[in-house]
Amino acid sequence: MMMPTQLHHFFNPENPPEEVDIRVDNLPQYWPVKKVLTKRDTDCQLLLFKDQAEEYILPHLLPNDQNSVKGGHYLPITMKDHDTETEYRLSLWTNSSNSYVLTHGWKNCFVNRRELEVGSEVGFRWAQGPGELLEVGEEIGFRWAPGPVKLQFTVLSRPE
Repeated sequence: MMMPTQLHHFFNPENPPEEVDIRVDNLPQYWPVKKVLTKRDTDCQLLLFKDQAEEYILPHLLPNDQNSVKGGHYLPITMKDHDTETEYRLSLWTNSSNSYVLTHGWKNCFVNRRELEVGSEVGFRWAQGPGELLEVGEEIGFRWAPGPVKLQFTVLSRPE
């Protein structure tokens, strides 16, 4: 039996919360940028697939930041580890072969801390605010909450 997700509205505090049955139990976790780690990824910096970076990462940046990254400049970004709820500052840039790279903390904050190895699959997605995806039975409220956009990280699988 699926637990209902409760939606609370804050526009009229005199109204009691409404229960709405939202079917989120069949939705897969959405991680549009996926990468199976190579030796280079675990040794120093994460090389992202160009097509994934341009489709799912760059559009979330301001135009000036996009141009900066494309011009080979380091752009500081906040990256949140979805599994451990910790946040780190890394840099996104393009190298001389126009590949997108995450560096300045990737090895220490993610590879070493999470004990990642060659063959581990990781995923990335952009999210804004503390509760990005609904979980089954989760109680949520809607409100306007502008804040910094963060690149989220998760470990999708590890080699056997």
